[in-house]
Amino acid sequence: MSRVAGSLVCTLLLAVGLAACSPESHSIAVPTSTSPQVNASTPSATPSPTSSASTVEVVATPEPPRANDRKPSKKGAATFAEYFLQLFAYVSATGDLAAWNELSDPDCKFCASVREGVESANDAGEHDVGGRIAATNVVAREVVQSSTYEVALDVDQDASHTVDALGATVEEFPGPKALRVTMIVRWADDAWSVRGVQVDPAR
Repeated sequence: MSRVAGSLVCTLLLAVGLAACSPESHSIAVPTSTSPQVNASTPSATPSPTSSASTVEVVATPEPPRANDRKPSKKGAATFAEYFLQLFAYVSATGDLAAWNELSDPDCKFCASVREGVESANDAGEHDVGGRIAATNVVAREVVQSSTYEVALDVDQDASHTVDALGATVEEFPGPKALRVTMIVRWADDAWSVRGVQVDPAR
């Protein structure tokens, strides 16, 4: 399995302590809530490293929500959830965990699993290429007034692969894949944070 979080599904499985990651692994339990879905790729191991034509990929830093979206509201929660998903692809490609760590609640197992995977990849000199994430049908509902929100998103994730420091492919993640993601986000001390993430196959 990739050292970097190349697949939302596999990251979730790691977060809850499951040993295997395969298309049949649909039972995923994480923090609060259920419903909505997101797209992700399921990894398939490659027998041996192959050289990659491109060893460097320029990855833009996701743009944070605008000031008028940084407030406790359903719109603010939805905008923040989309931004956090874009950070997933960004940290997998760059190894830059600054924003991810700042926005992750200490109790978020998904967030911690991604962090551990990226740190391991950084130590090995690996990173992910590809894996663009696009969210649609974003719906937020208020759980605790002006504080906690559940956000459901349909997500598509492109194929990706993990490369080593020399640009050789060490693992591939086929795509695109469609999943539904449900996130629990909280507004406190004038800032958003992610408390939990659940990923299910798109129905």
